[in-house]
Amino acid sequence: MPGFINIDARASDSVDISCDIRKLPYQNNSINSIYMCHSLEHLPLPEIQGFLKYIYGLLQNEGRFFVSVPDFNILASIYLAKITNLATIVRAIHGGQEYEGNTHYLSFDAEFLTGLLKAAGFRYITDYEPSEFLPVGFTDTSTYEIAGKKISLNLVAIK
Repeated sequence: MPGFINIDARASDSVDISCDIRKLPYQNNSINSIYMCHSLEHLPLPEIQGFLKYIYGLLQNEGRFFVSVPDFNILASIYLAKITNLATIVRAIHGGQEYEGNTHYLSFDAEFLTGLLKAAGFRYITDYEPSEFLPVGFTDTSTYEIAGKKISLNLVAIK
């Protein structure tokens, strides 16, 4: 995405830095904005709180952490309303699992993720609309839909 450094555990032509997101090559208080799209769910529960504190530490004062994850509340409601079957939403809940690291350890809803962000120190947390944040014509999994419903929880947390 323009204006951001693309970091991924797997190297590819679109990746600027290939590394473990738990060990980023940045100093504390050195980053203005972090955008993490459909990555947080790939970390095990015992690591989440420490990781969010780590992200908080990397941000400058007033820095923004944009985070997008699959919204379990939406996915469950799609399934329970029989709008679609489990086979259609299983990848969004559990990851594609077609390569190592593409497994979802956690599910999030707004209450759970907001609580984790507050516990990490973030003082202001609200949702954001990807179309108002992403550059025109740029799409990613934050805008993904299943059965015509957007399935991502998109929050911005301010240090």
